[in-house]
Amino acid sequence: MLIATALILAVLLLGAGCLGSTPDTGTETPTLTPTPTTPAAAESVLSGTGNATRSVDLIGELLLFDMTADGSGPFVVEISGQTIYDQVVHATAPYSGVQAVGTEENGTYQVNVTADGDWTISIAEPPQERAQEIPFTFSGAGDSVSTWIDLPEGNVTFSASCDGGEVFWVWLYNTSGAIIMDPTNTYVQPFHYEHCPFSGNATSTIPEAGNYLLNINSRGNWSISIS
Repeated sequence: MLIATALILAVLLLGAGCLGSTPDTGTETPTLTPTPTTPAAAESVLSGTGNATRSVDLIGELLLFDMTADGSGPFVVEISGQTIYDQVVHATAPYSGVQAVGTEENGTYQVNVTADGDWTISIAEPPQERAQEIPFTFSGAGDSVSTWIDLPEGNVTFSASCDGGEVFWVWLYNTSGAIIMDPTNTYVQPFHYEHCPFSGNATSTIPEAGNYLLNINSRGNWSISIS
């Protein structure tokens, strides 16, 4: 009996040893922590008095510069970054207008202002609204931008008129902020250098169907029709 009892206890102890936990080797599975990213700002407001340079973080896409200036001297706004330079406006204060700018990538940009009075610049993405279908006609005064316009691929006719005595520019941007050039990549479309008073037509080649925005640079009244 004693021998049988001893054998049973030995078996139980051996089983308990086999069922024990795996020894700790001291090696832990690493935990991956994602690197935090801060997206560039989609909207910024700059303001000041007189000449100034401001740094601003912007998203790489089409942006609208809504600008006002007091005073009576030149009002010039320029933007520069690692890959772009653009003169947003060159006018005489007092000034109020909107211009489109295509930034190519997220990053920090320098906005240089020449002014002799108070000024404000609001930078934001275009409103996300339903695009207008052609035929489409709109009019206004001074520097401005259109709403989104749904254009087909191929040739599209633009008709424009303006008054005043200065240069009249009208060009197209796509949704990513690229200016639409003519097929030879020589000049912007549809009106790249006209003098007001002006009345005329232009046929532009649209590279692909989609939404586009017109940027108007003018010091007088204007009207544009698309068909």
